[in-house]
Amino acid sequence: MRKQLQSVAFITFIVVVCLQPEWIYAKKRNAIPSPQQDTQQTNTATNQTTLPLSYQKQAIPTTDSGKVEDQKNEIEWDLAKYTLLLVLVTAILAIASFWQIFISRSTARRQLRAYLYCTTSPNEPLQTNVIPFIIKNSGQTPAYNVVVWIISGIREFPLIRPLVGGNPTNTPSRIAIHSNMDIEINATLPPNITNFRGQNEALYFWGRIEYEDIFRKRHHTNFRFHSFRVGIAKGEFVVTEITPSHEGNEAN
Repeated sequence: MRKQLQSVAFITFIVVVCLQPEWIYAKKRNAIPSPQQDTQQTNTATNQTTLPLSYQKQAIPTTDSGKVEDQKNEIEWDLAKYTLLLVLVTAILAIASFWQIFISRSTARRQLRAYLYCTTSPNEPLQTNVIPFIIKNSGQTPAYNVVVWIISGIREFPLIRPLVGGNPTNTPSRIAIHSNMDIEINATLPPNITNFRGQNEALYFWGRIEYEDIFRKRHHTNFRFHSFRVGIAKGEFVVTEITPSHEGNEAN
């Protein structure tokens, strides 16, 4: 749509520039007599002097100064109209150009900015009663002042009320994550994990990532995972088949 608008405006500009002088000067040629016409009028006046006085009075034309003045005013009015049209076309072209620059700048920033997201970790937990997760930067530039927190809890499935409250199990200091770089965070299992049976309920992990891109703009990513299977191996709880939830995963 923007390219079409620019094309129409440019064509209008060219047409007006090419045709405006022809319109104006065509009228001017009709309004202002040429030197040949002046010569013919002079010769006619000279020839008229040889006629009798009674015929001379009838042959001398009267000067219509009002008609000439109207034609001049019409030419000036046409010139003003087409000049205004040129100004409007130029303004449209300028606005379209600035809009294109703005769109290009926004697109470049979206392509270059950092994008952080959370996924499950393939690594085995190094501590008991913890589940590792990965925070990864898939963008082209680093993410600064990154803050991540994650909460675990047992809730009904499907959820009747939103997941709120609780104490973050991990709140790292503000760090930077470079492009294609990831960090690992651990989520602690809830204290009531011993009561989890996996029937009409699920073990949830949810949290939030907050960060700043190279353009000093703040972003956030909300994430949520759940699992229905918690087993016991060597006297410790083991959570398997952790999958992303259909809801609770939003980003800006």
